[in-house]
Amino acid sequence: IFLRSIGTSQSNIGRIFMIYGICLMYLAPLISKYIGASKNKKKYLVIGSVIGSLSIANFYFFKDVSGVIAVTVSIFLLGISACLIPVRSAYVLDFDVTKQLGGGKAIGILNAVLRLGQVSGPLLFGWLFLTMGSDMGIAATSIVYLIFTLIFVLIR
Repeated sequence: IFLRSIGTSQSNIGRIFMIYGICLMYLAPLISKYIGASKNKKKYLVIGSVIGSLSIANFYFFKDVSGVIAVTVSIFLLGISACLIPVRSAYVLDFDVTKQLGGGKAIGILNAVLRLGQVSGPLLFGWLFLTMGSDMGIAATSIVYLIFTLIFVLIR
């Protein structure tokens, strides 16, 4: 919607959003090999979350400077974040409680929690936009994402 509002053609909007898919197709396998061999999966989960927060913050800070470039960089950062975040399944499988419960059940619970986030996240994001406006809603989303990442670092 933003790109369309600044006059970007539909074909260029499609090309910009293809960056996300390209990250998942070409970078994710390379990153997965590297992360899979790592003992510290939490580090990559945190890095992916921080990059995700930065992708939203990038759009907030730079959309007025150069809208197309800001969106392109944000989509690329979001793609990199999406390449790192799937490590959460491997991270959860390393817990002692997961070994007691069983991997299948633990991943099932993880997927249920993820689905809950996939439903509640857009609702919360929409509520922030309605109550705070689009600019402050984007800023709040970035800050909340970063705060939850920091809470994860401190608790786990």
